[in-house]
Amino acid sequence: MSRRIYLPTSRADLQSLLDGGALDVEGQAAYAVTDALRRAHPRAQDDEELEFLAYAVAVGRAAAPKVVLAADIDAVQPSGSGAEVRLGGSLTRSAVAALHVEHPVHSADGELLWYDASELGAVVALLASGRD
Repeated sequence: MSRRIYLPTSRADLQSLLDGGALDVEGQAAYAVTDALRRAHPRAQDDEELEFLAYAVAVGRAAAPKVVLAADIDAVQPSGSGAEVRLGGSLTRSAVAALHVEHPVHSADGELLWYDASELGAVVALLASGRD
């Protein structure tokens, strides 16, 4: 069963994903809706609210410029605390659902902009240039 994860990543990782079609994520931390997250937030209205909480943790862990991949993968092991999970194997380009990117010019106050997975090449170019 696949699970939506949020993976803080870098421009170099995006370039590797673009060039090779996969990214080795063995043992890396990502963030997802976990039983521990559900227990920590019993008043969450629904899974969408929990997804946002997991995403927010990933954003907080991302280095500048902030880039977070949203992907659906199978190889996930809960770490036992909060939203953190450990990944296994590799993340394929086809598993990427979206990219959340701190635009070098147009993001305000750390806001991340949403890009479709099909825009991976454009996002890599954007991050490399520092402008749009």
